[in-house]
Amino acid sequence: MAVVVHSLKDEKVAIFAACFVSLLAFLQGLDTAQISGFTAMPGFLADFGFFNSATQSWDITPSRQLLITCIINVGAAVGSLIAGPLGARFGSRYGLMLCALTSILGSTLQASSATLSMLICGRIFVGMGIGMATNFILVYQAEVAPGPLRGVLLGTFSLTYTFGGFVGTCINQGTHGLASSWSYRIPLLTQLVCPAIFLAGAWALPDSPRFLVSRGRVENAKLAYRRLHGRTVESHDLGEREIGEIIKFVEFEKATQRSTSYLDCFRGVDRRRTLIAMGLMTCQNFGGRDFLFSYGTYFFSVAGVREPFLISIILNLSALLAAVLSIPLVHVTGRRRILLTCVAGFVVCLFIFSSVGTAVPQSVIASKILITFMVLYNFLFTISLVVVASTVISETASTRLRSQAQSLAVFTAWSEAVMWTAVLPYLINPNAANLKAKIGFMYGGFGVCIWFFIFYCVPEYLHRPLEEINEMFLKGVAAREFEGFLCTGDLDPAAIADVHVEGSGNVEEIVVRNAK
Repeated sequence: MAVVVHSLKDEKVAIFAACFVSLLAFLQGLDTAQISGFTAMPGFLADFGFFNSATQSWDITPSRQLLITCIINVGAAVGSLIAGPLGARFGSRYGLMLCALTSILGSTLQASSATLSMLICGRIFVGMGIGMATNFILVYQAEVAPGPLRGVLLGTFSLTYTFGGFVGTCINQGTHGLASSWSYRIPLLTQLVCPAIFLAGAWALPDSPRFLVSRGRVENAKLAYRRLHGRTVESHDLGEREIGEIIKFVEFEKATQRSTSYLDCFRGVDRRRTLIAMGLMTCQNFGGRDFLFSYGTYFFSVAGVREPFLISIILNLSALLAAVLSIPLVHVTGRRRILLTCVAGFVVCLFIFSSVGTAVPQSVIASKILITFMVLYNFLFTISLVVVASTVISETASTRLRSQAQSLAVFTAWSEAVMWTAVLPYLINPNAANLKAKIGFMYGGFGVCIWFFIFYCVPEYLHRPLEEINEMFLKGVAAREFEGFLCTGDLDPAAIADVHVEGSGNVEEIVVRNAK
């Protein structure tokens, strides 16, 4: 395996390209945080809710709250499925341009909505843009980032997403006191900024060399590689060497499996890789992502916490701090250690705040403990199941099926989010189950299962080029052995010809048989 070393200075184009595409992740964080606050704004409730004569205040029915919050996830699920074939055919760069256009259309419809149906239509388009962007951003970053910096640059997706959430809550804090519809229209108008900036600069982005090789455009791939990685590759001919490695792995994948359909993601060794990616997305949802990001403000308001908008800002600030800290951590510590440690920590936080909140509800001490441990839980959740999990998912798929596998993982996330956003209003709404702090027991139980999944199934990719990750999967290396495995680059189809999964479908039961 050739070892390609670049100076940080010569990687400036690759670093800028990977960071620039994260602009569209900002919109996702912005929308998620803003809609969480809209259902606690009198101006929004007056337009889309009803006046509750019992409480003498504006309120919203669980079904309408569900529709407004949930419909964006439906759009995102559809967008994520569209992204797979689009990315495989046209590449992530053009896919991201389509995301920006779709998001601008959706945000315009939302901000100018006069009826519920118009608002819902806008949210569907925004959701489609978000679903496609989640796929294309991470695929593009994984393929253009140099190996030693890949974990850091993939972390910018979650950092930008989290920063968008923080900005969204700050905007809500500034406008929620307005009695008119501008309390929510102003936040919605801010969603137009990032897609517009992205469209203005997207034409200058290079295509992914790996995508170009997969389409047979080798000379274009060499030019894109030299553009991304600067003078070093021109003076030492490192571009030829690394493009040669990419070509070797792409040709090997074509020799062993020729088609690139969604079904191929569940065949042979790719089944294991797809299940890891989809499993980590499931961990995000069952770890409490939608509870935190979609209903956080509303949960605090019905739980009796004073200043729910201010608490939501603190929560998003803790998530932003976590995203910033996770970037150097993932570069130094690796993936598995962070995931296992942080998941164990947030499970403890969930059980503590639920126990106290259930034992002494509506008390001052319960409110303080609820806020403290929710902030800590949010911090640990963001590091592990937001930043690091997204990084691992993007690194796991093979070059041939990266767009399709990422699409399936993102579809898993958004389709499960539809379920959770449908269920959560009935779990926390005072007119329904009204679980309040007891909801932490449920997510804590899921967290224990998540820890065991990570321990047995999720590999360590620290400082590994994508081609070495491909080799280890093809050779059937167990998840806990990835870190110390010595790669040789020997992937002749004559030596490794039959890679399949036996038994019950457990992702560890990989068998590699030598062709005779």
